[in-house]
Amino acid sequence: MMMNSTREAFDQIDEIHRQLARSSIYRGYRSFYVALSGILGLAAGLASPAFVETVPSRVFVGYWVVVSGINLSLCAALMGYRYVVMKSRWERKKTVQVLNQFVPMLVAGLMVTLSLFYIGEHTLALLPGIWALLFGMGLFSLRPYLPDRIMACALYYFAAAGVLFWMAYSAPRLLSLGMGITFGAGQLLSAAVLYWSIEKNDQEPQE
Repeated sequence: MMMNSTREAFDQIDEIHRQLARSSIYRGYRSFYVALSGILGLAAGLASPAFVETVPSRVFVGYWVVVSGINLSLCAALMGYRYVVMKSRWERKKTVQVLNQFVPMLVAGLMVTLSLFYIGEHTLALLPGIWALLFGMGLFSLRPYLPDRIMACALYYFAAAGVLFWMAYSAPRLLSLGMGITFGAGQLLSAAVLYWSIEKNDQEPQE
């Protein structure tokens, strides 16, 4: 009897842990919009030869800053909409917490971009690798609020950063295509993780 009671107690504790983990997941990122940003990234990489120089330059930086700005605006609009329509104070609080975790990465990326932009064009080939590295760190910082599998996406960006750094010296003319593949495929992978980990068989908790 005591063994059964102990087992039931542990089962109840496990269920509480599962419920807490489920309620802590942030659902402001939706797979459809993340996949849409990935498709935009891939399209931008394929279209870039028609708009930017083949070697990283200030035009190259401007082009990708615009593409990133469009993707960030899409994400910000979705989060802003969620913040407005959600009645739960807890969900609104999670939106603010997620922003607090991710904004430092954006600020760091902006500072590095501006610094290398004004230092000279000979440093701009490093930016794609730095952007991928910072984005991976941003995803890693969000692990309390996203499914555990999102860490695979963070590791993907770390690995991609290494490839982009290598390309900066060995194949700079392919960096724009590399940018599109890195962030396009990365966002599609993130969308798949969000869908299979949250949206497929899960309903948003009512609070």
